[in-house]
Amino acid sequence: MSESNCGFSSGNGFSDCVCIEAERIYDSCCDKECIENLCVALDDACHVDGAYRIVKARSVEVSDVCLNVEPTPFNCGFYAIDITYTFRFVFDLYETPCGTPTEITGTSIYSKKAILYGGTGGNSRIFCSEGIGSSNPTDSGTSAPRACIQITDPIVLDARLVSANCNTQCGGCVCTIAETNPEEIPCCCQTSGGVQCINVSLGLFSIIKLTRNVAISIPIYDFCFPKKHCDTSTGESPCEVFDKLDFPTAEFFPPVLECDSSAGCGCTDTSSSCDC
Repeated sequence: MSESNCGFSSGNGFSDCVCIEAERIYDSCCDKECIENLCVALDDACHVDGAYRIVKARSVEVSDVCLNVEPTPFNCGFYAIDITYTFRFVFDLYETPCGTPTEITGTSIYSKKAILYGGTGGNSRIFCSEGIGSSNPTDSGTSAPRACIQITDPIVLDARLVSANCNTQCGGCVCTIAETNPEEIPCCCQTSGGVQCINVSLGLFSIIKLTRNVAISIPIYDFCFPKKHCDTSTGESPCEVFDKLDFPTAEFFPPVLECDSSAGCGCTDTSSSCDC
């Protein structure tokens, strides 16, 4: 392709112009979400024994995210993204404040929806040669954009034991979760009253994007070739490697507070008139 077709002049230092296929982000949004009173379905039991009085969350992670993209009616180019999170929890249960904890694990599911602009892709379908044993091994099958989500590790804001009654909380919480996938998530509706369930509140940060594969022209300057050689030397002893490390002073002392000028009498004020 000639330089004139690329829209740049040779004075910019590039050597040629090429066409590449890349994922263009059509729309994106960030979300800071507080998920309150999320009911946890326990793995090994339908409920928490009434002898336990305290629960603490040891860890939580997003074990799975299901994304479904559907066009919104009467709003061309916009798509509804149905997002379903699966959270995995590890809790410590205590009968007394300083007692020996009992570990228990569980799962919780949370769904939400976002609407973003994804452009219009027409009715074309994409077939690629990736795969084995099929004349058309890879077919996008749809003109909808691709949804992606980036998430941080959830933050447990609160975890508590609540009384569970199968006619109220369980029927509207744990059993609803179990009906989504009853073979993997237990339901506690077979228990009688007087038991406990775990409710948690989570903080979650996420970025949601809609992308499409597009062909674009870009200028190129040169091929990327590594400028350093791989270091495969093993001549140094472990102690020689350790001797080159700096002493981790910051690990032994608390960090120094930054001076706050608005306080009037700050960390750098050494005058005798300071009454702090």
